Amino acid sequence: MNGSRKFAAPLLQILLIGSLSFIFLVPFNNPYKDIDLQVSFVIACGITALLALVYAVNLRQWTFRINTNLILFALFYLTCDITLLHTHSRLDVFGFAGVRLGFLELMSCVTIGWALSYICAKRYLRAFYTSTVTLALFSIIYSALLDHTVFRLGGPIFQADILAAYLGAGFIVGIYLRSRESYKFLLCGQLILGGTILLTETRTVIYSLLLLGICTAYFTAKRRCSLNIKPVVLVVVSLVFMSALLFTKTRLTNVHYGVVSIEYRAELARTALADIHKEPFFGYGQGSLYSVLSCHRMFEPMLLATCSQGYGFTSTHNVFLDKTLELGIFTGLLYFLIYIRALLHASSREPWLYMLILIGLYYLTNVTDVPLELLYWCIVMRVLRKEERL
Repeated sequence: MNGSRKFAAPLLQILLIGSLSFIFLVPFNNPYKDIDLQVSFVIACGITALLALVYAVNLRQWTFRINTNLILFALFYLTCDITLLHTHSRLDVFGFAGVRLGFLELMSCVTIGWALSYICAKRYLRAFYTSTVTLALFSIIYSALLDHTVFRLGGPIFQADILAAYLGAGFIVGIYLRSRESYKFLLCGQLILGGTILLTETRTVIYSLLLLGICTAYFTAKRRCSLNIKPVVLVVVSLVFMSALLFTKTRLTNVHYGVVSIEYRAELARTALADIHKEPFFGYGQGSLYSVLSCHRMFEPMLLATCSQGYGFTSTHNVFLDKTLELGIFTGLLYFLIYIRALLHASSREPWLYMLILIGLYYLTNVTDVPLELLYWCIVMRVLRKEERL
């Protein structure tokens, strides 16, 4: 191990801790100020990641191998830069208030994901799982004290659906972790994660986890893998719990509410697509969807009802469509192709595939922000870059 890599190793450890702990930075008791602090920390982590990459790969000796992955990432970086130069808006750089996923945050997420792919997978998964269990407990306490409720809780992420997707990825990791010494911790962790996800009442995540859990249990039994099957039993417990909910009229089981929600998202997407031809190449800029989805452009009664309540729109509730509108058709297509390529390269014997499926299903129906986007790029980079242990 040469000197540069010895220097990179502690940087990566600091980066790992920072990327998993920034969510807990909520000192102001004000969502906007807390989110600003969190994303500022992520940008600082992005700079640290860039330094770690310079030392980790030892640029003087590193030879680039031109391949499809490198071309896709290079094009994605380039087209994001071109969009920024075209829009030259502060919102494009820093994002919109409350949804801080602008150019700097997105590039930081990609760079951090790339740097963390140099840390061995088992170490990353254990650290991520521990952080998600801690986040679940913290979210329950945080929401109970500040919001005086634990239902539809968002915790320090301030958005129940994003929290559910993030914790759902941790639940999948818990199924794959194998350790006799930490079995009790895994059992408690899965119960905490499963219970907190149910409290978010996020339909896409809950139903996707049930489906993925059942499929995992089936294929594991069929292949007779050494996978720790015991935590999968918790999926069955969750299924029983969900069946019990059918006797009560809740957000999870109200069929009419679900149909209205689908129609609502469809109308929002149609409204956004009607304006995509105005900025097909460079997009409207990151953090600028509020102008595309402004209330004075809405004509559907369902959407106007939301506007009449004083609310606005910052997303189409489809992340892939959001990226297309923000960055242009070509860059939006690149974003989707990178996801598909990662999905095809992920092994079914590792948690990355199921985490990607969960996030992909969620991205088709909901919104994202820095915490989930960072996790997404950590998974994508891990899958598409050959692991190198330091």
